[in-house]
Amino acid sequence: MSNIFTLKKAGLIHGGKTFLKDINVSLNSGEFYYLTGVSGSGKSSLLSWLYGVNSPDTGSLELWGRDSETYSREEKSELRRRMGIVFQDYRLFNHLSIYKNIALPMEIMGKDKRKIKKVVDGLLGWMDLSHTAKMNPYQLSGGQQQQISFARALINRPKLLIADEPTGNIDDISAKKFMRLLSNLNKEGMSIVLATHNLHLIKENPYPIWHLHNKTLERCADYQELNDRLKDGPRKKANWIESKNV
Repeated sequence: MSNIFTLKKAGLIHGGKTFLKDINVSLNSGEFYYLTGVSGSGKSSLLSWLYGVNSPDTGSLELWGRDSETYSREEKSELRRRMGIVFQDYRLFNHLSIYKNIALPMEIMGKDKRKIKKVVDGLLGWMDLSHTAKMNPYQLSGGQQQQISFARALINRPKLLIADEPTGNIDDISAKKFMRLLSNLNKEGMSIVLATHNLHLIKENPYPIWHLHNKTLERCADYQELNDRLKDGPRKKANWIESKNV
């Protein structure tokens, strides 16, 4: 089992204030972890380290067995091709069609146009969004844009999927479909880190959890352990979602 990333004593400092400290965590190929924590606890910042936009202010990050600081710009670009990223704010290109937004990662890699069309058409059909292919992102609802962001992240079958609140704006049926898909992809060997506030999702789709608390990271084996820890603090402040919506 190969190592995807390792954080050692990693920390985030801004304006002289410590936001994250002593983050020690490792992800191997084929592992699936939820990332949880209250709003503002540093989930998005931690994820940004993993996909190379930012680096820890203290400690170190290894990506695929090598210190992230030793990668050249070109090598970092190559690394990102091994990753699929679902952003909380979608980050679609409004001047491109939905088809082009999804196809872009495959086009950048120079894939055959016929293969690209087959894959994109298949994804749009699976999401029941084939009718949106020639539309632009601003013409879609937030939930639909989230699904397109998901499809773009998965189109190249990445080694690592990083998803920041990916089910927050989509309906229950679509969320359940995507969780089934992620479960199947994980069984096939894809490593996944999924940030979420949704306790019901964690309960219904059991995987281990990294929980940000008091500026550092704790590991919880499952929903029950996380739930027990949350009872010790001001639960309402965490903005947890406990409905059956997944």
